[in-house]
Amino acid sequence: MKIKYGIVLENTSWYKNVIKLFNSDLNYEIKEFTLYYDYQKILRIKYKDICEFYVITGSGASNAASNSEFLINFNIDVLLRIGTVGALTNTLKIGDVVNIIAGIKGDGVTKYYLPDQIPAMANIKLFKSLSSYLESKLTIVEGIVFTTAARFKENIEYLKKVVQYNVIGIEMETAAIFGVGLDKKIPTGSLCVVSDLPINDQQNNPGIMNKRNYDIVENKFRKLFLEIIKWGSLVDIENINYKWE
Repeated sequence: MKIKYGIVLENTSWYKNVIKLFNSDLNYEIKEFTLYYDYQKILRIKYKDICEFYVITGSGASNAASNSEFLINFNIDVLLRIGTVGALTNTLKIGDVVNIIAGIKGDGVTKYYLPDQIPAMANIKLFKSLSSYLESKLTIVEGIVFTTAARFKENIEYLKKVVQYNVIGIEMETAAIFGVGLDKKIPTGSLCVVSDLPINDQQNNPGIMNKRNYDIVENKFRKLFLEIIKWGSLVDIENINYKWE
């Protein structure tokens, strides 16, 4: 059975990088679609008759959730987010990859998909499958993140408190995408590259990457995306899918 993956990337730079990565690879067939609702681009990467990947951009909880819904119209079997995360612990370094198990709902979107008492979590089998495959390829850290809606209005003292409860990062999309996945009954995961250190960088433009960090993050994204494509061609969907009898 051909597996269809939906991937929400954080920015258009990464989207363009993906096109460059696969444009000249004869093992893959790529095709771009346009959603005429808002002229959003979707890239399809087809690997033989084994799997297809539908790639779209989506920055911020609202945009990421809406574009996840667009991907669902392509009858995807798995939904993934690949983005960046600000590290809230000194154990994380720029360029590390975080496999997120849950997102604290600090945005304004997730509540439309999940009741207040339901946590925004990754599909456990998908989460384990990703970690198992990637741990020998990249530096992978597992953990909980805080999903915010206001990038430059983070309450640093509050973030220091949530670190005590094993929250290791802050970003803007994961909880919403997990909410979409749970609401639509689609296995969902989120992988983020550490891009900055918002607590430690208060005197140095927190939330904005310098040139050195940007290059590290871009290179790590390319490696991560290629590994995700390889993983996707090997995974058994029956081992991670929901059973909704």
